[in-house]
Parts: sequence; C-alpha cells; structure tokens
Amino acid sequence: MTDTSSISDLTNEWINLLKTAKEPDAPLDFYCRKIMPELLPLIREKFKADYDQEPQYDGLISLLGFTPETVILSHQFIQPEKIVVIHTEETKDLLDTVKTYANIPSYSYFYESFIL
Repeated sequence: MTDTSSISDLTNEWINLLKTAKEPDAPLDFYCRKIMPELLPLIREKFKADYDQEPQYDGLISLLGFTPETVILSHQFIQPEKIVVIHTEETKDLLDTVKTYANIPSYSYFYESFIL
C-alpha cells in the first residue's frame, strides 16, 4: 500500500527536478510515471470512503492551464468515456501532451479553444 511519506519524498524530488531539469519535459514525465501511480490509489480510496462508491463518470470537462498535470490526473482518476479540454491559445501546445500521458484514445478526446 502506498503511504503519504513515499508521496512526500517523490514530491520533493519532483520539486527539485522542476528547478534543475535540463530537459523541459523531465518534471512532467517524473510526475506522470512516478507520482501519479502512487497518488491515484490514495485518491480512489478516499473517494470510496467518502462516497461509498467508485468514481464512475461518462464525461469530464477540464480546463487546461499552463501545466497539464491536473488534467492528466483528473482523467486518470475518473477514467471517463469522453473528455473535453478547454484551452487558450497559449496552452494549445499542451493538448498532445495531455492525450499522450493520460493515454486518451482519439475518439474520446475533444478540445475547444477559449478566447479571452
């Protein structure tokens, strides 16, 4: 079973990587491959304890900010049939990153630009 000290250690490593990484995608890759697998079971356990059921949703609408981690984590937690990502011109380059790291099939992935 995952414990919070393990996640805390991984988070500290990730924060350090955010400051020192030579490759720009290294922190995101670390987050998705190391932290998320540890974090998701805890989030699911908490959800089940609070709501006495597993998360089951047909769709997810998510806002893409300047980092894709929250969209990826939300998708991996909920595992919806379809996802719509709302983004700005500045964040559209992250759409493929979300799709790749969340392992979203093309037929389930939709996105819409939001203009301020």
